[in-house]
Amino acid sequence: MLKNYNDKVLMKICILGTGQMAMAICKLLENKLEEVYIYGRDLEQLKELCLEKKNSKYFDYKFNLSFQTNKLENFKHTIHMFDLIFYCLPVNCLNDLYLTPNTNMIYTCKGFKNDYIYNQTKNYGLLFGPSY
Repeated sequence: MLKNYNDKVLMKICILGTGQMAMAICKLLENKLEEVYIYGRDLEQLKELCLEKKNSKYFDYKFNLSFQTNKLENFKHTIHMFDLIFYCLPVNCLNDLYLTPNTNMIYTCKGFKNDYIYNQTKNYGLLFGPSY
């Protein structure tokens, strides 16, 4: 894994969603990355993450991390840029728009339709657990 002079990982990581699970993942990544790309639906949350490095809808923690934010509908144009994508949206938001067969995807949602992920992607992981 490539690292820079601050011992930070040189990967482009994207998180789809701005909810509690997405923020928990940001918290876990902040000591290893300098920047995370966040795509979401709530423009106020995206703006606050970008400008103030926090999402006060869920908690007032200020991240030690830079955020590049964008509207979710723009993700389809940039999917190829990322080394790893965390899917932190409800399962009913899943569609082929977000996926290419070689996308490195970590799913944090539950309730997949029969064989959905097996038929859509080759490189995936599942991260489940109780609410953050």
